[in-house]
Amino acid sequence: SSILAWTTTPWTLPGNVGLAVGPDVTYVKVRVSEAAANWSGSGGADIGETMILAKDLMKEVLRHNVEIVEEFPGSELVGRSYEPLFPSAVPRGDSETAWTVLSADWVTTTDGTGVVHTAVMYGEDDYNLGMEVGLPAFHTVGMDGAFVEGIHEQLDG
Repeated sequence: SSILAWTTTPWTLPGNVGLAVGPDVTYVKVRVSEAAANWSGSGGADIGETMILAKDLMKEVLRHNVEIVEEFPGSELVGRSYEPLFPSAVPRGDSETAWTVLSADWVTTTDGTGVVHTAVMYGEDDYNLGMEVGLPAFHTVGMDGAFVEGIHEQLDG
């Protein structure tokens, strides 16, 4: 399944090292039964694909016809690992928590997906959570606003 994460800072995605969820938020795994006709606010999806997001935000986020396969509290997601979008951008080092789902009381269902992309060097909540649980902390964007050379071949230059 894909976990749908929210960010207001897409340039920090190469620095992603965790996904934060609200431990008491209700999440759902949904299966796409009919994909939306366009990308406008919906993202791409295939019939049969499964996704995880906060139940309260389904109608706000998804334009696909979906069926709920499973419902559970965020605490059940905590500790699960995921495949990062840019696997070689940040060295794991000796972190045992990198690229796992983490519990964060500040995650809400006010907007987004109920899952927050976490890049330690790019936000106070991200930094505090990262230091608390031992996430790797690396800059992927330089002081000039460009991606650091070597982060990803498609982002160099």
